[in-house]
Amino acid sequence: MSIDVVVKPVPDLDLGEDVTLCDGEDFEIVPTISGDTTGASFLWSTGEVGTSIIVDQSGTYSLEITTVDGCVVSDEIVVVISDPVVVTLNEDFDVCPDFETIITANSSDAGVTYQWFENGTLLPDQSENTLVITLSQNDSSTQQYSVVVTNSDGCMGTAEVLVSLYAENENCVISQGISPNGDGLNDVLDLSFLNNRTGINSFQIFNRNGTAVYEFTNYSNQWGGQTTDGEELPSGTYYYVLGLNAEDPVFGSNYTGWVYINREKN
Repeated sequence: MSIDVVVKPVPDLDLGEDVTLCDGEDFEIVPTISGDTTGASFLWSTGEVGTSIIVDQSGTYSLEITTVDGCVVSDEIVVVISDPVVVTLNEDFDVCPDFETIITANSSDAGVTYQWFENGTLLPDQSENTLVITLSQNDSSTQQYSVVVTNSDGCMGTAEVLVSLYAENENCVISQGISPNGDGLNDVLDLSFLNNRTGINSFQIFNRNGTAVYEFTNYSNQWGGQTTDGEELPSGTYYYVLGLNAEDPVFGSNYTGWVYINREKN
């Protein structure tokens, strides 16, 4: 007695190399199959039964093919979705004309590359995480700077910041007079530009007799002709002493000057 044994060929199945995708991307797993699959059934680990599937989550995906003769062949693939590439820049800020300012990009990933843009135009030869900018009075009053960072997987993150010239004190000078009458114009000694540049550690106002009448730490624009106790100072000339947190190219680390309070009604 003899038995005939027939070995029927099974298809070769290959789901390809494991893949790494960027956050927000999806991927179609398309199997490479050689051999006859006529009448065969397809069953993915997701429960789908099509000849391919689209995935957008990390995981191990497998496909099982069962031929009409009951033979089974399977393969699997690992899909990894990268975490988002996060990059942050300074908050929108104002600058003085012709004053160098540094914009710094901070990325969640190490080993990223940087591309910088000004108003949507690529800035050549700028590949560090910092960008030195200078706005002139001839420029538009607001410029948009953006950065694109790319990690080792080719995934990207972007951020942008708006940089404007100071609207109230576009030349970044210390006024020699204030008129604190509540009209919103020149009511206070506004040194915001200097506080943003170096930080003002101490600010003192003296009367003509050399007596300190007002003091403020971390000053920006708080003085509108009052004493430290909040009493109105009369019209006249007063003197100030500034202590800065760092050396400023124009005002140094300490600076003195005078300012006139005008309380007369116009």
